[in-house]
Amino acid sequence: MFCAVGGQMNVKLNAERVLTIATARGIAGISGIATRLGVHRSTVSRWLSSSAPALPGTAAQAVALAALLDIDPLTLFDAPAQDFGKLCVRLHRAARTGDWEQLHPVFEFAGSYCTPSDDWPPEIASKFFRRDWHIRDFAVSPSDVGVGYATLEVAARSLDAANLAEPDDASPPPKAWQPRVWHIAFRDTASVVPQPWRPHGALIFTNGRLHIASLRGFVMIDASDRRSDTSVRAQVQVWVGAHSGVLRVASLHPFQARWHPKHGHTREPLQGAGGPGNFRFCEQGFRCHGPGEDEACPYATRCGGFHPEATLTE
Repeated sequence: MFCAVGGQMNVKLNAERVLTIATARGIAGISGIATRLGVHRSTVSRWLSSSAPALPGTAAQAVALAALLDIDPLTLFDAPAQDFGKLCVRLHRAARTGDWEQLHPVFEFAGSYCTPSDDWPPEIASKFFRRDWHIRDFAVSPSDVGVGYATLEVAARSLDAANLAEPDDASPPPKAWQPRVWHIAFRDTASVVPQPWRPHGALIFTNGRLHIASLRGFVMIDASDRRSDTSVRAQVQVWVGAHSGVLRVASLHPFQARWHPKHGHTREPLQGAGGPGNFRFCEQGFRCHGPGEDEACPYATRCGGFHPEATLTE
């Protein structure tokens, strides 16, 4: 079922996700997708084939498909977790050399996600989506946080009223099929010489599960139960090093974010192994739960508990 990339990795479009969201948006299957994208029906059929799928031929085609479905381009693709590290290595190599043929031209869009840049997140996605990125910046200072993990909460906003890529009469997709992605990057502001944004990776919500896809080459899956369809939230811990800087969270969809009131920039630093570019789920996969719930996070006594109903700033 997978399309071989360079003979070493297996990557494919998630055909079920593409067709489900297309149908929910009033797009008539493969023919409707082809018409909207201006390509032949057989081209889309090959992309979504269950027996011998092919990837879109260009990055522009992939991003245009994502914009049509109003999902982040990263959520178009599936790849086995064991191949993700190799994919990261080859993405970095292709972005550095400009040789996308050795990987696949479709992944050129991802090069701008993962490459240090003065202008991040990449414009290619926002151009196709015809809207600006949603961005939140957080000042980080080791004098406030210490060297260690600082915890950030992000939450999808108004899932049932998400912006559509283009006006039409279709209802938004069912909530369980609305993928969301939050990209994370850091800029060092302590240096006299201006520094670029350095992407860490992305927090990805698909099929009711949260994943961390780190550009250090690993995938982490949240160990908690499936998320409520009406509230997609996550707490992630981002490593704060010895330099002051700005942590940026970016998404193509509206979201809210804040420092954890106990584990954020006013807390004592958490101790543990880490390094530049590291981030993980809060307490390595455990969720916080409010008082009175049946299940409690085993680390709640350390952090003082977290109350998701507290107001977030947009």
